[in-house]
Amino acid sequence: MGGGVDAYKSQLEALRSVNATLTALLARLEAENQALKAQLNAALNKTLSEQASQLEAWTRATWIGAAAGTAAGAAATAVVFRRRM
Repeated sequence: MGGGVDAYKSQLEALRSVNATLTALLARLEAENQALKAQLNAALNKTLSEQASQLEAWTRATWIGAAAGTAAGAAATAVVFRRRM
């Protein structure tokens, strides 16, 4: 019987060792996961900021183009009306 108890104690110690190893591995993976999340969020924020700036520039250019087109259209219309009068 003593041998059986010793075998169980040995197995229990082996399981505790495996558990400690897995716990340490899990902690390492969780830390790596947090670091990767932070890196991904930083990259995403940078990309979104760049895209927002680009959209703002395009919108500004579109409004300028629309205003210039409207002014050119008004000028052309004025020329046509002047010629008719």
